[in-house]
Amino acid sequence: MKKINLAITGCMGRMGQQIIKSVKSDKNFKLVCITENQKINKKINGVKVDLNTEKAFEKADLIIDFTLPKCTFQVLKIASKLKKKVVIGTTIEIPTIDGKKAKIKIPDGTQDGKQFRLKGKGMPFMRRGDYGDLYVQVKTEVPVYLNKEQKDLLERFRKIENEKSNPSIRKFFEKAKSFWKN
Repeated sequence: MKKINLAITGCMGRMGQQIIKSVKSDKNFKLVCITENQKINKKINGVKVDLNTEKAFEKADLIIDFTLPKCTFQVLKIASKLKKKVVIGTTIEIPTIDGKKAKIKIPDGTQDGKQFRLKGKGMPFMRRGDYGDLYVQVKTEVPVYLNKEQKDLLERFRKIENEKSNPSIRKFFEKAKSFWKN
């Protein structure tokens, strides 16, 4: 079977590094592109770190994105134009009322509609000088259909991961399997 040419965005982050390490040990994948949102003069596994551009992603069959939402949208725009498949694992930042951002950790298995409370990040109380709480509601969209190639890609990727190296990846693939069991 032909190797899958893989691009990894957010390659300097924890998940990017983990995926690069896993890809290195699997003969089904070939790392053809790694990117960051800023210019870095470095090579990882013989691949030069690049910016998110059409040229960078040309040779990729699949892009795995572990960046920030701003970069994810940029990657999706490029991937759409090039007709590339993308797996997204973006970090979630929430804008707060004071113009700052708060990070929120969304646990594995979080369902659509679940609310999270960010204490002290909401509207200011009148005449008190402190702040109320900000409530964030999760809105998820689950694929209703995966074609054979998408199923095969997910299965092959699952095989290179193991519970020791990354337990959350295992949970992701268990959930992904349920999409096509029905």
